[in-house]
Amino acid sequence: MVQLRWTPRSAPAAAEPDTGAEASSRRRRLARRSDGLGDACVEVLDEHGQAVPYDCFDLSAVGMYLHSDLLLTEGERLVLRITLPGGVRPVAVKGEVVRADIGDGLRRSGMGVAFRNLSEEAREELRGYVARRFVRHATAR
Repeated sequence: MVQLRWTPRSAPAAAEPDTGAEASSRRRRLARRSDGLGDACVEVLDEHGQAVPYDCFDLSAVGMYLHSDLLLTEGERLVLRITLPGGVRPVAVKGEVVRADIGDGLRRSGMGVAFRNLSEEAREELRGYVARRFVRHATAR
């Protein structure tokens, strides 16, 4: 059963701001990855079959990172529906939350999801999408 919990975006009051070369490097790294995959629609199906949309980031054939203030707990299993641009139908995927992060001043809240028992057809469809997106970004620069 999937249970969603809301977490605030703000960092804990005790956290100290990042400064110096390490913070600058981290900001550059995050800026390079901040374009997300806005054209891939990801929904998590709750225990009633209702779709809850998430912002997808860093999609691959083995998992993805989802941005949201609604976080699931690590180890929780879920059912995802991924709609890829140009896809004939949504890709149904089972996954497991492997990491949940509360955001801070530099990054949003989100969670890492590893795909479980992915069919070869679904894996190939995801690989093809990621490859096409990579080529599109590489040629746009």
